[in-house]
Amino acid sequence: MAINLGYKYMAAGDDPDRRIDASVDLLGGELICKAKTVEIGRLAVQTGSWPIAEIDHGVFKLNVKPRELKPVKEYLETQRMFRHVDEEILEIIQGHITEDWTSYLKLDEQGRLPWF
Repeated sequence: MAINLGYKYMAAGDDPDRRIDASVDLLGGELICKAKTVEIGRLAVQTGSWPIAEIDHGVFKLNVKPRELKPVKEYLETQRMFRHVDEEILEIIQGHITEDWTSYLKLDEQGRLPWF
């Protein structure tokens, strides 16, 4: 089994425990508890960090539209790899997410990608 993790690849055979250990080593020692993965995934969507959308032949549809985006801080603080992020950087990240989210809502309203 090989997994593409950006620029890193992992091959660890069929033993699930061995794959988990190899993943932890490859990712720098951080492993998110399986019980929390759904919660963290929902936070990613609810904060606008991970928009759920589809594009089919130029038709754009935003599939999940939270009424109000939660602060990105709620999502980032669930993961140790972001513990170094201070308030100033958080504001910058939140600004980018808000700007992107506004663009996604406009595309969803238009229903089509303007360049398609």
